[in-house]
Amino acid sequence: STSFVKQLAELERLKKEQDGVIRKINKIHSKLRESLKEDPDRAAKLPEKLWKTLKNFYEEASSLAQQEERLAKECVRSVDTKNVIETPRVNSRAR
Repeated sequence: STSFVKQLAELERLKKEQDGVIRKINKIHSKLRESLKEDPDRAAKLPEKLWKTLKNFYEEASSLAQQEERLAKECVRSVDTKNVIETPRVNSRAR
């Protein structure tokens, strides 16, 4: 059905958006790891803006994951409903 196709397209969009946010998180982690190798005490000296940015990315990734989970459950319900409608009933006397 058309709505199911739209749900799948939205799932794909959410996944791509989430992947982009995770790449940003990983990029910040990589920079943090490198700077901490040079000076382990540097984390305390890093700007507050960096920590807020990282926190915001984590919140965004979490929100996208929750949206993806809700939509995936809707897709499962759609598939279940479709299967119930299209599954032929077995005649119990035919056995």
